[in-house]
Amino acid sequence: MSSLTLKDIPPELLGRLRERAKQQRRSLSAEALTILEGELCRDYRTSEERAATSALWAAIAGESEGLFDWDVDAIYAARTFGRDVDLEGP
Repeated sequence: MSSLTLKDIPPELLGRLRERAKQQRRSLSAEALTILEGELCRDYRTSEERAATSALWAAIAGESEGLFDWDVDAIYAARTFGRDVDLEGP
């Protein structure tokens, strides 16, 4: 696993991190990772951007409606047309 070294951490910030790690019963490293992970997973898009994304996905879904409604029997019939096929298997 990779590692990261932080330099020049202000003493008050380091103190707050230590206190938070202690409260959460985590190591300093585990608490820093938890904070980073939580922050990097946030969705910072505006409500307008989220609405536009939802609309785009809805449009894509609408355009592809029926695209994957395959008729399995028709596909099998086309695949086996003109060939002797044992449907029972061995």
